[in-house]
Amino acid sequence: MGVMLLRRATAADVEAITDIAQAAMPDDPQWDYRFPYRDRYPEDNRRWTRQFYQDFFDEPAKFATWVMTVPDAAGQRDPGKPVAFAVWVVENLQQGFQTAQPFEHPREGREERRDANPEHMQAFLDAIDEAMHEYFDRLGTSQIDLHVLATHPDYRRRGAATTLCKWGMKEAKGRDMSVTVIGSPMGTPLYVQLGFVELGHAIAQVQGEDQKLILHACLYN
Repeated sequence: MGVMLLRRATAADVEAITDIAQAAMPDDPQWDYRFPYRDRYPEDNRRWTRQFYQDFFDEPAKFATWVMTVPDAAGQRDPGKPVAFAVWVVENLQQGFQTAQPFEHPREGREERRDANPEHMQAFLDAIDEAMHEYFDRLGTSQIDLHVLATHPDYRRRGAATTLCKWGMKEAKGRDMSVTVIGSPMGTPLYVQLGFVELGHAIAQVQGEDQKLILHACLYN
C-alpha cells in the first residue's frame, strides 16, 4: 500500500481531506449526534464538511493542517494522496504571541444545513467550550490544541494518527508547552495510549433529552 509520508497540507488538499472526514467520522458517535440526517441530505453534508476544512486554510496563522500521504496511482510519493489528517490550533506558536485569544469555532452552517440537528451541534460546541474553559484556560498561551484528527478507514492501524499526534507533541515539547485536546469517544483511547492524561469530561446534551455525548479533556505535558 506504499510508505506513508507526513507533510503540511495546502488548500489544494481540501477535497481529499473532505473525503477522509466523510469516510472516517461516521465511525465516531459525535458524527451521528450532530449529523443524523446526512444520508438524507448528502449534498449538504458534503458542502458544509468541505467548508469547515476550507476555513482552516483561510487562517494560516491560527491553524495548521497536516496530512499523511501514500503514493498516488502513478506511484508518485510527492505530494501523494492524503489518507489521514490533523488540524492544529497553532497561534500560540507564533513568536511574540503573548495573549490567549478566545477560540472561535469555524462556520458549520448550523441554521442552514439539512443534514444536521442544530440543537445537538450547539450542545456539542457548548460542551467543548465548557471543557476548554474548565481544564485548559489556566495554561494560557502555553498550549497548542489538536482540533481534529481523522484517518480513512482503509488506512487505519498503520500509525498515521500516531504520527500526526507526535508532530504536535514534538512542537510543544521543544517550546516547553502542553498539548490539549477535547477527545471524542473514538479518539480518546489513542490519546491516553500516547501519554495524555484525561483531566475530566464535559457532556453535550440538550435539556429534556436522554441522548448525550461525553467528551474528554486530555492533556500532554
